[in-house]
Amino acid sequence: MRRTRPVPLRSRGPVCIAAHSGFALIAAIAILVILAALGGFILSVTALRDQSAGLDILGTRALNVTRAGIEWGMYRIQNPEDTGAAPLAACFATQDFPKTTFDGAQGMFAVRVTCSLTNAVESGNTIRIFQLTAVACNDPAAGACPNNASASPAYVERKITVLTETCRTAANAVC
Repeated sequence: MRRTRPVPLRSRGPVCIAAHSGFALIAAIAILVILAALGGFILSVTALRDQSAGLDILGTRALNVTRAGIEWGMYRIQNPEDTGAAPLAACFATQDFPKTTFDGAQGMFAVRVTCSLTNAVESGNTIRIFQLTAVACNDPAAGACPNNASASPAYVERKITVLTETCRTAANAVC
């Protein structure tokens, strides 16, 4: 049997590594740019969420102040004897409560309470139908709400309108 000698492999020459260099650097820069954009997006969404939550809290406080204004007006109308006044034959004057009226966080708001009256007669009794409107805001114009010219991005305003009635006899006593 004859022995064969292995043929040596010929070298094809030096492998060109320079053509592949820099690919990892470009990929790393692209990943960093994408991560930075994602981080910026997350920051902007978080800031908007925090701003929205803050405005929601301000809205709730404004609503509480508006309710307080309505309660004040209702008490004046429904219990005039307790306030030392005669029963209301007409609406009370528009009442403005400045920001300093309320304590704590509610003190950031002013409220304006207005009243309108409609009379009706039923079985000889006078039915007085009062419409109360309370508007509270955190940036009053000349101390009163609403402020239609506010440029504040944190301006909050709430408005409540209610109807209530009282019944009075011809002698102005409660029915």
